[in-house]
Amino acid sequence: MSAIDPGRLERTARRLTAVATATHSELADARLDRLWTWAVRLARNLEAAFAAVQMLRDLETIDRAEAAYLLRELLEYQIWMEMYNRDPELDRAVQDGLDHELLMAAMHEREAERAATFHRDHGEDALAEMLLHEADAYAALCADGQLSLIDDKPSSDETTRPVSPPDPAHPLFERVLALSATETIKEWVPAWRGLCDALTQAEPSTAVAAIQSVRDIGGISFDESLVLIDMAISALVDDARQFDRESHRLERAIEELNRQHGIDEGDGAADETRPFAWRVLQHRRIRRIEGLTAVVLRRFGEHRMATLQVIKPEEYARICDEIAIGVRP
Repeated sequence: MSAIDPGRLERTARRLTAVATATHSELADARLDRLWTWAVRLARNLEAAFAAVQMLRDLETIDRAEAAYLLRELLEYQIWMEMYNRDPELDRAVQDGLDHELLMAAMHEREAERAATFHRDHGEDALAEMLLHEADAYAALCADGQLSLIDDKPSSDETTRPVSPPDPAHPLFERVLALSATETIKEWVPAWRGLCDALTQAEPSTAVAAIQSVRDIGGISFDESLVLIDMAISALVDDARQFDRESHRLERAIEELNRQHGIDEGDGAADETRPFAWRVLQHRRIRRIEGLTAVVLRRFGEHRMATLQVIKPEEYARICDEIAIGVRP
């Protein structure tokens, strides 16, 4: 590893400090996107960026979780830049018809090994070990860093959220209780429809607070609250995707592949029949949506749900699909 130009390091650290001190989430995200896009263009920029993160952590300008998140994102940008490079071994695996899930697992393992090596080469042995052998703890650490550095900052047009729960007489509160108390299918159907209509009309923050209040008094379980809160925040997750740069990059890349291969995503064809490059992008798109969902959940204090969504997305999806509140129709 060659010596880093002091001037380049100072400029990079100054730009990174501007990310940390940004007052709004959109501004922090935009600054980081510009900085990391610049960093991965040249090896000397990448080295300066890595060193800048370490320096700001040592100076306590950012904390350990924020540093872990920044380094992970930096290497993700590097991988994204190289994504379309031909890999002979991967091409052979695709031609041989290797199972898609096995291919994805192999790619993930290879990326993790590469990231760990890069960390070790720069003196980050502890993070490298966590990345390889404590994946859940590493993911939680990076999520905490992302939350404090980017997502926990207010939106530039954000209004003050209500900090107190809704009145117990609130219609949503009563509808959730009514649904949980149904004992027959005849009772369940109108109660479920009424709750769905109420959720559609309510502000997400009000809906989440009402659901949390019913759970707090034992009216519904954690799993049941997860189903309802996931419904309540769907509009906020959609909004987050609209403002998320990575989501837009993925959508543009998928649209280009659709154009090249004549793919109609609405034709009902199984993902396994799509080109491998499309499946890789689709996997990343799904993971990004899961990550954005976790970010929104944390805004409402639902850290257990957020961690489940990030670390065990299959279990999160199973709860949403299988758990019914009250009587199953």
